[in-house]
Amino acid sequence: MTSPFVELLGSTLVTKDAEKKEVSTETHLKGKVVGIYFSAHWCPPCRRFTPVLSKYYTMMQEKQTPFEIVFISWDNNQEEFDEYFGEMPWTAIPYASRDIQETLNKKYNVESIPTFILLDEFGQVINRNARKKVEKDPTGADFPYQPKTFAQLLGNNFLQGETGSATVDALANKHLGLYFSASWCGPCQNFTPLLAEAYESAKQAGHAFEIVFVSGDESKEDFEKYFKKMPWLALPFEVARAAYDDLSDKFGVDSIPHLVILGPDDSRPVITADAVGGVRKDKTDFPWLPKPVVDLSEGISASGFSINSKPSLIVFYETLAAEKQVEINGVLESLSVQAKTVCTGNVCTFVDEPSVIFFTNKEKESDMADQIHRFLGLAPPVNHPHAVLLDIPSRQYYLHQGGLEESDLRQLIGQFQANALTWKKLGEP
Repeated sequence: MTSPFVELLGSTLVTKDAEKKEVSTETHLKGKVVGIYFSAHWCPPCRRFTPVLSKYYTMMQEKQTPFEIVFISWDNNQEEFDEYFGEMPWTAIPYASRDIQETLNKKYNVESIPTFILLDEFGQVINRNARKKVEKDPTGADFPYQPKTFAQLLGNNFLQGETGSATVDALANKHLGLYFSASWCGPCQNFTPLLAEAYESAKQAGHAFEIVFVSGDESKEDFEKYFKKMPWLALPFEVARAAYDDLSDKFGVDSIPHLVILGPDDSRPVITADAVGGVRKDKTDFPWLPKPVVDLSEGISASGFSINSKPSLIVFYETLAAEKQVEINGVLESLSVQAKTVCTGNVCTFVDEPSVIFFTNKEKESDMADQIHRFLGLAPPVNHPHAVLLDIPSRQYYLHQGGLEESDLRQLIGQFQANALTWKKLGEP
């Protein structure tokens, strides 16, 4: 049976050993917890974390812990890789294996570096955010950081108002919203009053619904001041501080404000991965199920997935008439169904995850649109209708400056699905 790590990383890894420049992946990693370290020479946070991780790794080796690390380089060239890898005491995939690196980026949705992911001996993910675990646990006391259950993270006791309290029984048989927010976050301060209106609307409509505030505040004083603006429950400050990272990882929270809606069943299925955009669009549309097409003014999640985690088609049509915008929205909604369909021969089936998600930009003055254009290396404002296929996990984009008719957009998505587009690297105009 082929080693899961050979399938994942290739058959050989490079080392710094002058006599033995390569090792067998299967032999080197067999029976061990493996840390996959995405990093690069040019990345300042990486340069700060690498010495911390090196010290941690050396300590674990001295304790004879069955643990290894493999470096996955985001460096720009072989020379940078060689210099940076020279500072590391572990192995790496060969720099030339760019295909493996790209596959790993997509498999683990690596959107930024440094990223450190722990896998068990069978190649299954133990912890996707092990960087923070290493920083908070320099002695490795809690290694390998098996994730806690949702019930363990949530706890049994909640704050209610300035002096009240509630237990987990207050959540029974109700839809549950987890509200990730913080007082220092301007967009959060703007969104919280909207959410309060939506919360009261849902209650008045007879929906069994409760929200728990998961605070990202730095101090108890800031937390308490901010919580006074909220009509729902909250994790106690100390509990939120301890559970915030794990809850964020569990529910894919990569920015705030973020509102996760869970079902009322004991298993707490995710109903809406991020309802912020839905609440902004219609406060009465409980439980704010994922929309197939979302305007950037309403949020950065569509069909239940973040723009950071999936290839995204963004149509910038702010200069078009409202009637034309509505027409294009209809086309994009149709394409979103196509993006959830996989066909083999004459048989087509629906899949849970779309191959691409869809956004629009209707606002003539849009900070998010300007941010995306700068991200691509395009100087804003771009004052004509156009579309961008943005693939953040693969750090690439395609600028479509052709027509925005239905045939044009269908052809564009067809080319994407056939891997027939010529992509540019992010930041490359």
